[in-house]
Amino acid sequence: MNNCNINQDILNNCLDYRTGGIYKIYLLPYEDFQAVRTSKGSFKPTAFNHSFDNLTEYSTILSTSKFYQLEADETANFKHTYYNHYYTQSLTTKVRRIDKELDLLLSKNKNKKFFVLFFPNLHNKYWKGKVLTSDFCFTMGDENGASVSIELLIEQVTGDNVYNITFSSNSYKPLSVMENYRMKTLDDYILNIKYIPTLFECQGFTNYEVAQYAYCVTNDSNEYAVDKDGRLCSDSNNKQAIHIYNNINNDVDVSNYDIVGSFDIDTAFDGRKVRKYNTTCYNKYNYQLYFTNDQEQRIVEELFNYEGGSKSYPITVLGGNYKYSVVSIPSWISYTIGADDTLTINVTNNEAESIRSGTIILQHNDKPDLQLTINITQAENVIIIPEFDYLVFRYYWGEGDGRDLDTSTVFMNTNIALPNDIQLDNSAVGWNMSGNRNLDVASYLVWGGDNTGSGNECTYINMNTLVTHYDSLPDVVEVNVYANWFGTRLNGNCAFFLNAYKGGAMVQDGYNFENVGGDNVLFEAVGVSITTQGGGNATDYQNNYTKIGTIFYNKKTRTATYVIDAEITA
Repeated sequence: MNNCNINQDILNNCLDYRTGGIYKIYLLPYEDFQAVRTSKGSFKPTAFNHSFDNLTEYSTILSTSKFYQLEADETANFKHTYYNHYYTQSLTTKVRRIDKELDLLLSKNKNKKFFVLFFPNLHNKYWKGKVLTSDFCFTMGDENGASVSIELLIEQVTGDNVYNITFSSNSYKPLSVMENYRMKTLDDYILNIKYIPTLFECQGFTNYEVAQYAYCVTNDSNEYAVDKDGRLCSDSNNKQAIHIYNNINNDVDVSNYDIVGSFDIDTAFDGRKVRKYNTTCYNKYNYQLYFTNDQEQRIVEELFNYEGGSKSYPITVLGGNYKYSVVSIPSWISYTIGADDTLTINVTNNEAESIRSGTIILQHNDKPDLQLTINITQAENVIIIPEFDYLVFRYYWGEGDGRDLDTSTVFMNTNIALPNDIQLDNSAVGWNMSGNRNLDVASYLVWGGDNTGSGNECTYINMNTLVTHYDSLPDVVEVNVYANWFGTRLNGNCAFFLNAYKGGAMVQDGYNFENVGGDNVLFEAVGVSITTQGGGNATDYQNNYTKIGTIFYNKKTRTATYVIDAEITA
């Protein structure tokens, strides 16, 4: 094997570095690349230097996020030039399809840099006297990251879009070679694990830890023991959290620790255990008070009907004695604070049956300027809907009420863009509504068809699918419900039934929908007066139809409030 000096054309002169064809490429955002150990040495050892002690068998990459695989076609190639003690390197491939996550990463961050792995097609050939395997690869960008450029091409034969992607980097060294590589993805290190080595051996690995101790490193670089909740043991007076190897206690005085889990050989990282105890370190001078479900929200608006009701709010309080108090609350609301700091309020029945409002203020016991506010409004014609997956609207009318009731149901503020430049908002369903003709809209709003006589119609909202598909939904989703007499209006009354279901599936039965296999968590029936009539009203339904009500759906709690806007008849 010839001697490969760093200052020569290694691709042509050194068998060690002949990349051959490239059949697989992996990318890692450079800021998530922590360290690499290869056959040519260790690079960017910015974290966990000790992780590379006694490294023998494996080349290893340490990262804080996952790798993305990129297509490598038959034209994929690596090139470099050597000048003035530096290598200029480039890796190019043509791509027809890019993973959605990676596409977003590339398109939104034009200046983003990457750590790149690519695998040569060198099966059954020799490298440094060894038979090469599929576990053999090269890396680039491990010093300062590799920049990326993307060029859109049109394939002449098929007319398909093809992306020409090139990664470029400058390096003081030639390509890094990795044998028997292993990639380990770790969480961001808010909390560290302290390792206590021992000498017993398992499956050929030595220096395994019998325990992993949770501790916090503060700004002064001192280490402090942390309990299972992430609080300093000196604050909480609790024992230090610990993981032990395979539940073996022989080498650990477990009476002094709180055992919260165990680990085994499968979590190995080259003779070291790299496993984070998943909690955040707090101390008594870090004062915080927030709604657990939304740390940024300081004020909550709640609506109750005249009957009142109860609701719970998980609260997180940190610092000092880890306590908060209710310092202001209306006399018609009572409350309790649970052992887990959850606030539960009970709004009493409003016998006066007139609208009333009040404010609840929470305050950190040790830092009074930290406060949370809950505004309560108790009003008429409000239906509180518990957690649900499907919300069903049923309309019933008789011959004396009128003929051919038309309905319209529409999302108002989702900000969701559907395919073909369709917005979910204002894509209503119902007779002659734009959403009827769109299958994407029908995934979330489903109409049972047009009953032109007397009887019933039905529409339902598939909230479970909507929330599952779109994390970007606002905290409160608004849905409006309308109705109008297309035919003759007589007394104009309509029985409006509201059902909420948890689980199961919706099945159509004529103009109606029934839930099969789920639980009916709410049923409310109210008579409303539909005052509008006219066959042409559908073109401007928001102004020409009677608005029956408005749904306010809470994305975090998956509950809703229904405010009845129409005149109630019975």
